[in-house]
Amino acid sequence: MNVNINFDTDNAAFEDNFLMEVTRVTRSIKEALLDSQNTDAIRKPIMDVNGNRIGVISIGVENIDVPLNQL
Repeated sequence: MNVNINFDTDNAAFEDNFLMEVTRVTRSIKEALLDSQNTDAIRKPIMDVNGNRIGVISIGVENIDVPLNQL
């Protein structure tokens, strides 16, 4: 099984305080994992503070390279 967490930091949400936004994003990823209730297949978009899709977290899901706009 693979765990993949990938997100892009090249947008305005990361300009003012990079580490604070990275911390906020990783906390939201943690919450998504906790909410998954131990399922063995997860695929959820990762959003920045402005509501933009910046990445995806996937566990045990094939074709992880699906464009973000197709999530």
